[in-house]
Amino acid sequence: MQTYRWTPRRRVLVADDDPQGIAVLLRHLGHEVHVARDGPAAVEAARVRDPQLVMLGLSLPGLDGYEVLERLRGFSRAPVIALSRSARDEERERLRAAGFDEHLSKPAHLKALRRLIDQL
Repeated sequence: MQTYRWTPRRRVLVADDDPQGIAVLLRHLGHEVHVARDGPAAVEAARVRDPQLVMLGLSLPGLDGYEVLERLRGFSRAPVIALSRSARDEERERLRAAGFDEHLSKPAHLKALRRLIDQL
């Protein structure tokens, strides 16, 4: 599988209840990916791994995405992209108000993911 070298390689934390699809795409783009499947594990992984980008599902077990974001903002300035199945305008406004940097609808597509990461 070919990787795209024009996108700078980043340490990415994917915290989601079903992270495999997005993790495969990120690895395909050449990024170093760590996966967490629940909120507490996401917070701990962010402390230990110091990611340059966090992709955060909203319905994580243990702590939801909003709670994880609040804890991350206490020690990390990495951009955080919300992952959700919904793309309604009111949800995007709520995500922005909560402090998420961007939103990506699942399932993610390679081109959209690459474009979003390049913008950050």
